[in-house]
Amino acid sequence: MGGLQKATLRYLLICMLVAWCGVVQASDFLRVCQSSMPKAESFLVDCRHNARPFKRYFYPGGRGAPVPEEHAAWFDLPDGDSHFAMGCVLGPKGRIDFVGLYFAFKPPNFRIANSTPFTFIDFQGNVGLRPSQGAPFTLLAVRQLRVAGQDRIFTYPDCETGQYDATINQTVYKSGIGFHIMKLEDGNPTIITFCIDREIRYLKTECSDNRYRSFLNALRAPIIYHEASIVITEESGLYIEEGILKKMCETSFRSAREYVNIIVELCDARR
Repeated sequence: MGGLQKATLRYLLICMLVAWCGVVQASDFLRVCQSSMPKAESFLVDCRHNARPFKRYFYPGGRGAPVPEEHAAWFDLPDGDSHFAMGCVLGPKGRIDFVGLYFAFKPPNFRIANSTPFTFIDFQGNVGLRPSQGAPFTLLAVRQLRVAGQDRIFTYPDCETGQYDATINQTVYKSGIGFHIMKLEDGNPTIITFCIDREIRYLKTECSDNRYRSFLNALRAPIIYHEASIVITEESGLYIEEGILKKMCETSFRSAREYVNIIVELCDARR
């Protein structure tokens, strides 16, 4: 084999390796997030024009004078089967409450999100819907995309995935003068440890850990969402704290934080 042929072969091998690595590294979350960022501003224009309204009265503490709530939501309906898609929630007078990525346990639910009646929209941007046929479902607002006109500051904006150490499955986000530290053990159920500290360390006084049940997949990946008893990773891994999973699947208990009731959707998928 001549020098030119060898050089050509090396070039082709490098191209194949780069292409292969690109496929491996293009996680579900990053693929959708990175494609959504450039069109976030134009999507917001569409949202203001098309968002469907939802109004209700909220009773603080379950009693007293009712407080009116006004929201509107719209989604960028995806072509594929990703667990992530872009959406928006507007408040009164067109206030931007959320523009960014949503998570659905069942990807096909995104395709009916612009035509299905709402059950709730909250101030964090989470959206609940009830189709005429089938069970209610929730779309979790998991990652804000920064657009002009926002007043809120988000800890983990855009497509950031923090500092990730795959050897110990640890995700670290800088927050103020300290860090949010999250470590996910192998296994199902698994232990997830959360710490807020000025240093990257595991002091018992600064950390908590709980047992979680894994859904969808358990690939090692950065944690991109952690709220209440719900954890989501960059690879669409979904983790639910065991105690509340058992309670919601084996009793009639429902959480006052309406978005947490997405857990009910997982009951039939428990292993």
